[in-house]
Amino acid sequence: MIYTTDFDDLSHSLIKHDAVTEAAEAQGLFCGILCALGRVEKQSWARQVIGEAAASGGALVRELTDQLESLYDESMQSLYDDELGFQLFTPDDEVSIGERMQSLSEWCQGFLLGFSMRNLDTIEGEVRGEIDELLQDFVGVTQIDVEAVDNDEGDEESIVEIQEYIRMGVIYIFTTLHPVSASTRLQ
Repeated sequence: MIYTTDFDDLSHSLIKHDAVTEAAEAQGLFCGILCALGRVEKQSWARQVIGEAAASGGALVRELTDQLESLYDESMQSLYDDELGFQLFTPDDEVSIGERMQSLSEWCQGFLLGFSMRNLDTIEGEVRGEIDELLQDFVGVTQIDVEAVDNDEGDEESIVEIQEYIRMGVIYIFTTLHPVSASTRLQ
């Protein structure tokens, strides 16, 4: 899925409002909460992303909230896509590999924070082990030294593989913990 919400525009808006999260981290948080609980309250999530500036209201905060609500809607729709169209909300391929890796790290931080709302003891058996492994791999992504990432072809292939692994991991967690079809959920 291609998002109509522009990554750079949302990033600049979040910075301008001194928000507590970055753009990639915001979607990661949303996905983590959705995977953990099966639902995300739109306004609560937006307030969590924006932080204290959300209380000030005003036209500029409303513009940022509109951007976040658009990302919310598109992310929700993509996770429920029967064709597995979910994509991570990260910068375009034209951005340096280091910046893209930083965004992946932030995305995973957000996901882990959101998913921490779930008690892992409620997940049993083999599924628990698979989800634990995925979560540990996400932790590993948050610990990558982005300063050591080069802009060579090998790192480009690696980042594409990492993005796909995270994307499919999120789809696996979501569909395993919430196995209701998209047509039923989005009604």
